[in-house]
Amino acid sequence: MKNRMDKPEQFSFGYFPVYMARLAIMLLILAGNCLVNAQSNRKVPKHHFETGEELIYSMHYGWFTIGKATILMDQELWNIQGKPHYYLQCRIQTTGVFDFFSSVDVCAESWIDVATLRPTISYRQFFIGQSMDIRTDRFEYADSVTISTYVEDVNRHQVAKVNISDTLVLDLLSTYLNLRDIVYSNDGSDTTMVKMHFSNDIYPFGIVHSGMEDEYYRFDLIFPETEEYEKGSPAYLLAKKEDTIIPVKLVVELTLGKLVFILNKRNYY
Repeated sequence: MKNRMDKPEQFSFGYFPVYMARLAIMLLILAGNCLVNAQSNRKVPKHHFETGEELIYSMHYGWFTIGKATILMDQELWNIQGKPHYYLQCRIQTTGVFDFFSSVDVCAESWIDVATLRPTISYRQFFIGQSMDIRTDRFEYADSVTISTYVEDVNRHQVAKVNISDTLVLDLLSTYLNLRDIVYSNDGSDTTMVKMHFSNDIYPFGIVHSGMEDEYYRFDLIFPETEEYEKGSPAYLLAKKEDTIIPVKLVVELTLGKLVFILNKRNYY
């Protein structure tokens, strides 16, 4: 048995522009006091991603390599409230000389219901420059989605409610899983939209199949207009389609430059 609710170790940092960090986190999509334990021999629905997978990306801003990003899915399932869950972790770090001047270290974790691909618990530690944001979100589903948040660094509780509709309400990492599944079966030009919960706000997010680019499938991304991103600016994902969908490159034109993630390594555990 393993306790997956243990919190990641803490980090200390210098200054980094918040707009870049927020977009990096939201893109790579591109987690408590309940009991969580390992279980490995449960039948699960067929999805187009694999447990035990680790994807390692280099992160580039303009001409500079500024860091790396790692997305890891535990090979074992976790039992929360009697239901099997995927455990997914995303880590984003600045590296090298860039880290000395402008530091970011982000760890986001989610426990996602295997049957519905909806989040049950999300935990995150964001250290961006001199600021930090440590919070836990808990999702409850009835006639609406209730998201109860505890912001640890300021000792504050808050609640958000979203009406249930045909559009999924997801956190960052469940958005990532859902879109990988959606991308596999989307060979046309249909647009798929979800609602993504981030820092107690709801953001529309979408993906549309746009044909082939070289040997890869291209999917254009639909983001809400923000201070960091001008609506309609280029934003796309290139992916391989095998038994699973493998995101190999993510590109977004920000107001102050281009942010790019490139897949360097794919491991299994």
